[in-house]
Amino acid sequence: MGKNFTLLFLFIVANIGAQTSAPKFINYQGVARDASGSPVTTAFDIRFTITNPATTVHIETQTNLQPNQFGLFSTLIGAANTLTPAVWNTGPYTLHVEIKTGNTFIPVGSQQLVSVPFSLFSGDVPTSYTNNILTIGSKSYNLSAAAASPTIYGTGAAIVTPSTGTTFTVDVPPATINFSGNILNFNQGTTSTSATYSPNLSGDAIGSISNTTVTALRNVPIANITPTNGQSLIYNGTAWTPSTVVSATIPATAWIKSATNVTLAVASDNVGIGVALPIAKLDVAGSATTTGGILNITNTNASNSSPIVTINSNGSNDVLTVTQTGAAANAGNFNSNNGQALLATSSSSVGHAIQATSNNTSTATYAGLFDGGIVARGKTNTTSGYGLRIQNLAFTDIFGVRNDGFVGVGDVNPTTRLLVSGSNISTFPNGFSASPETAIRIHNDDITNNNFSSLIFSTRASNFSLFEGAKIVAAYTDHTNSSGDLLFFTRSPANLFERMRLTSSGRLGIGTTSPTGELDVAGKTVTDSLQLTTPSTPTSGAVLISRDGAGNTKWMTATAFKGSFVPQTPITINAAVQTNIGNTAGGYTSSTPLNACPSGFGISFLASGVRFVVPETGIYQLESAIMVAINPSATGNLYVAYEIFNQTSNTVLVRSMQSNQDNSITVNTVIDVSTTSLLTKNDIIILRISGSLANSGTISNAFAGTDKMNYFSGHLIR
Repeated sequence: MGKNFTLLFLFIVANIGAQTSAPKFINYQGVARDASGSPVTTAFDIRFTITNPATTVHIETQTNLQPNQFGLFSTLIGAANTLTPAVWNTGPYTLHVEIKTGNTFIPVGSQQLVSVPFSLFSGDVPTSYTNNILTIGSKSYNLSAAAASPTIYGTGAAIVTPSTGTTFTVDVPPATINFSGNILNFNQGTTSTSATYSPNLSGDAIGSISNTTVTALRNVPIANITPTNGQSLIYNGTAWTPSTVVSATIPATAWIKSATNVTLAVASDNVGIGVALPIAKLDVAGSATTTGGILNITNTNASNSSPIVTINSNGSNDVLTVTQTGAAANAGNFNSNNGQALLATSSSSVGHAIQATSNNTSTATYAGLFDGGIVARGKTNTTSGYGLRIQNLAFTDIFGVRNDGFVGVGDVNPTTRLLVSGSNISTFPNGFSASPETAIRIHNDDITNNNFSSLIFSTRASNFSLFEGAKIVAAYTDHTNSSGDLLFFTRSPANLFERMRLTSSGRLGIGTTSPTGELDVAGKTVTDSLQLTTPSTPTSGAVLISRDGAGNTKWMTATAFKGSFVPQTPITINAAVQTNIGNTAGGYTSSTPLNACPSGFGISFLASGVRFVVPETGIYQLESAIMVAINPSATGNLYVAYEIFNQTSNTVLVRSMQSNQDNSITVNTVIDVSTTSLLTKNDIIILRISGSLANSGTISNAFAGTDKMNYFSGHLIR
């Protein structure tokens, strides 16, 4: 229930001393009410403890007691844990009652047990006598007289039951037993008897009753050290040892007690613990150990939410200074399970509410450890002060949070909401491995593949709900090989979608998560200018060509050629295909007014004739013209065929024919061929000519070099 209880005791014990066998219970009745006085009507646990006076002689816990609608409940002490007869040998005894409704028992009252419970066991003491040994209850006595049987006095009170030998049982009514020296006295009514008692002692004491040596206290040995006058026995964790106790008397006039408060009589006095001349209101000095500190303040009330320590300063000096000069400990530990562990407030413009200093040289120790968090609050909402400011040993600012919420790392005067400032001399290409490095690190310590760290940009919607507008994510795709991708997300409109990815291999994909090239764009690209570079800067007029079926393109330097030629001697055209057009056999004359092709490619004249070597795969415009003389024929219809031929693929790219239908004269004509063809890099393109019959015509060499009609030209289109 988590409530405070008020318990009204109705302690009821029946007078049952005259019964032959008294029950081993004590009646207990009470009324449980909460702090407001209302009856408690739900079940609870109760714990009874009997002490004598500080030693616990009986304890028991009873669970799930159910009160009635008035909070009234009844139970029997001894129902959960049997009451021991020896409990009632001596007194006084106090009964303590605790109630639990949550996780903790709460004390609700204590009361002294009076005479009635003692009578429960007064008539039930087992007594026996065997071979001069008299046993009464748990005590045995050696009677020196060798009488066959004791004499029991009393009128009709003792019952003797003989057994074998000299053993018998005596039921004794209430009697008074006491010792005087080593004499055991039995008093019953007006008659008494006695016997000599001389036992051998053991345990904490040795010897006899008249010559006793104490060697231990509560089974803990006493050190074998001779004490001096005024010493006390002090337990040192192993034995009781004689020690000198330093005592001091504090004058009563130095303190004032008012109600529950105790204060110094003189307000200007100081209190010192472990120091002779205190210099502060409370000056504590000591030597901390591994198991104990110097000052320990504990709040045992788990439901209390107030600070354990409150420090207020209205002056110009520090209120609390904590200094630790040790090599391993912290300067101060403040722990709380509920409220603030430490609250420090200063109204001073000079001093500090708290100053914690540690002279430790180890980087693993601190001037203070706040386990559970720390709240630092500024006094204004402007840039004129700090909610938190941290400096290094040289008093250089390394971190600051201004009152307006601006955060500076390395610079406590940030001009943006977050400013990270630093300096290192490392430069690229190796600057990425600088240590320390001026950078912001977003770290994910997990090693599961495809986990990620994010930089999130968020704002509020029109209904003031928070939403992420965009984010940049580092996805760690392979922890074994230390690989990761960089992902860019934007919202449209209800969810975030990946728009761009830069892979660990350096490929950038827009609209695709698996780019296959250095830049892979899935979708339409709109631009008024596009620049593609090659290993060498493209010249004006360069052509963008498709290199393969995968869409790879490149700039190709403008390719164009034209070669003019005349055979050194006339070439006879016959039925066989002629490939030596423009050949160098026997010498030829030619001019090359244009041959803009990469080195090793373009037009050339060899022994086998003129040819063009394709510099790059693409579509080419090719053209050639040749002047021939077609002979007459009695049968007529002689013709000549002229071709541009791909010698590499054995393909006729284009063919043109001219004929002479006149059987009386020779026809001089120009045959022209042109084509647009897709050619492959390194293809060899040549010119071929043939006739319908032997000696069908002639390629003449009669034209002057400046007026040649024979040429072969071409250029790259795309």
